[in-house]
Amino acid sequence: MLRKLRKSHILFFICVFGLVSLCLTNGFADDEAAIEAAILEGRFEAPTAEGAGYIQGNGEIQRGPDRIIGTNDFEKMRDLPPNSQDYILGRKVGWFVVPNRDDPGRVWICTGFLVGPDLFMTNHHCIHDEAGLLPLENAAIFMDYYQESDVDPKRGGITARVAEILQMDELLDYALLRLDQPIGNTYGWLELDTTTPVDSSQSVKLISHPEGRSKEIVRNNTEIVDLPPAFTAEFPFILAYLADSKGGSSGSPVFLREGTGVIGIHHSAYWNRLTGEPLFNAGSLMSYIVPEIEQYLPVPSESGSDLVVETAWVSKSDLIAGESFTLSAIVKNKGGVAAPATTLWFYESFDSNITPFDIEVGSVSVDSLAPSATSEVSLTLTAPPPDMYYYGACVDVVNNETLIDNNCSTGVSVTVGPSSTVPLSFNPSTFADQTFPVDTLITPLQLPAATGGTAPYSYTLSPIPSGLDFDGATQLLTGTPTTVSITNVTYTATDATGASASLTFTITVSAPLDVNGDGQVDVLDLILVAVFYGTSGNELPADVNGDGIVNVQDFAAVAAGVDAANALPLEAIEAALLAAAEQAAALEAGAAAPVAFGNPPRAVRFVNTAYRNVADALADTRRLAATDAQLDKSIALLQTLLSLLAEMRAIPEATALHPNYPNPFNPETWIPYHLAKDAAVVLTIHDIHGRVVRVLDFGHQPAGIYQSRGRAAYWDGKNQFGEKVASGVYFYTLTAGDFTATRKLLIAK
Repeated sequence: MLRKLRKSHILFFICVFGLVSLCLTNGFADDEAAIEAAILEGRFEAPTAEGAGYIQGNGEIQRGPDRIIGTNDFEKMRDLPPNSQDYILGRKVGWFVVPNRDDPGRVWICTGFLVGPDLFMTNHHCIHDEAGLLPLENAAIFMDYYQESDVDPKRGGITARVAEILQMDELLDYALLRLDQPIGNTYGWLELDTTTPVDSSQSVKLISHPEGRSKEIVRNNTEIVDLPPAFTAEFPFILAYLADSKGGSSGSPVFLREGTGVIGIHHSAYWNRLTGEPLFNAGSLMSYIVPEIEQYLPVPSESGSDLVVETAWVSKSDLIAGESFTLSAIVKNKGGVAAPATTLWFYESFDSNITPFDIEVGSVSVDSLAPSATSEVSLTLTAPPPDMYYYGACVDVVNNETLIDNNCSTGVSVTVGPSSTVPLSFNPSTFADQTFPVDTLITPLQLPAATGGTAPYSYTLSPIPSGLDFDGATQLLTGTPTTVSITNVTYTATDATGASASLTFTITVSAPLDVNGDGQVDVLDLILVAVFYGTSGNELPADVNGDGIVNVQDFAAVAAGVDAANALPLEAIEAALLAAAEQAAALEAGAAAPVAFGNPPRAVRFVNTAYRNVADALADTRRLAATDAQLDKSIALLQTLLSLLAEMRAIPEATALHPNYPNPFNPETWIPYHLAKDAAVVLTIHDIHGRVVRVLDFGHQPAGIYQSRGRAAYWDGKNQFGEKVASGVYFYTLTAGDFTATRKLLIAK
């Protein structure tokens, strides 16, 4: 009768029906380069009854009680999340490539998996054919392609060779191979499960490696039953290979659907070749295999430590949002030597499979542990929003550890429900911004009390402006602010359960109204605010409320402090205007020079900036003056400033020297002139004999009208030596570029 069919039979059927492209292609040489070329070109095949994989009598079917029934459910490992259970398990599964003994046109492709740092398990039929053992000297194992180095473009991962065969069994169809180098430190190894009860209510999955760099996770609804010894003899005519697996799945590890331990090794699959219905996959349980190989499996030895998280638990599993609870775990050293100090990490997850890819919630140091020693550690947490959560822990791997895949606990479930109390809050929920003058004792400020939550409450205020104090017992803010600042403060109440509520407001410590620092609040201060109007930045002299911009609030504050808005003489206003205009323009240009109010510069280079700012101030002041008498009386001053600045902006048609004023004079006079273009300006004063009395060199000046006392040339009636000249007639000559003109003046007794 027909033997159990393997992949070659299906290929035979496919070829008969015309799908020739799927049949074997041309042969190639036995050497490693040719094998690699064949794999890259896809010229390989899974074991068949005619080649590798022939098993006398198929007796292993009688020993392999796993049966998988259901629809195909394949998923590429590379498409899975890196923290998923299947992705982590799949990293231990490798691609096993064995060259054919007699046919250079074929290599055998199987799957296998690490059960130790240098121990690889696959099927017996993957290394044998009817003639016996295949040549394994050129066989190679390729692990997954998620490794950063030594990555083959087709196969990927770390390459290892077969060093020796440790154990094999044809009936159970397994082979345990020792590799020529340990690769378990990179990928870890799987635990073999011989104790979990298996029954027909469970389902399984397998991780296969059907071709390079494309591992697949196969999941199905499953029945696990013992097959009768004569199964294949009774139903040979309906069986064909390839039920719910693909070529290359021989040697795949079989897991329970939600398990992480290998319960069996897959070796073959069947379908109904008449109806096309998948029937079952066959394999051997680890409960049969492990007794034969346990002497080779890694166990904690005197050469290393083995840290495990034996258990994790919570102080309370039914919580309300915001409630505190304790997460604890026990770390044990199952190894034969002491484990150095390390760190235990606690995690929150949405399933019971705790991994380092879950949400980290805290960590605790773990001291060095002697063999068999344990350490219990705990962490206090706050329950998250209502939902179902799992909590667990993983201990960091240490340098001398022999097992690295058992460092995490199973998750413990926690149910979080909504809070049954009124949430903690403030009533009202907002608090007005506050403004205090600098260096002035404030009236004690009462902050609001909290409501809801669980009493008692504690209160904090942070940050607090310099010079102020907050008393959490009385919720009072007191003191004398010492620094001009704007501070966004947070006021927080915390109840007995640790729940908290906060509100924020701004405390502004404003500068004095004496902007120019001359000891009085007068028109000069208003001029500075007007000229700096609209300017923003830190520590501006005219920003009296400290909000970072000079605006109508600053102008109104200074205007309210001025007793006589227009009491100063016009020349003083002009002088202050010139100094402020120069400073405002310098700030706008990024040159934050200190404000100087004496000896104003004769050449004002940035009049347009001052004119624009004063015009804006005048417009805003007119708009608000109807409700503010102090602003109303400041309109005349702003109009005067605007007129003076308009003069500064004007450019005359011709350069000219004008009569001085007053004339006659004693002891000082102003000499106005116009410049049609920029020029170096020198004014020379002579007596009636033509002798030079005084030379006033104003340097290079821009074109403009130099008419007012703040801009015109000024002579104090003294000679070059600082001595007062005698009364009488004198002449003054203006030289500006190629322009020269002379006029007469009179010093009276």
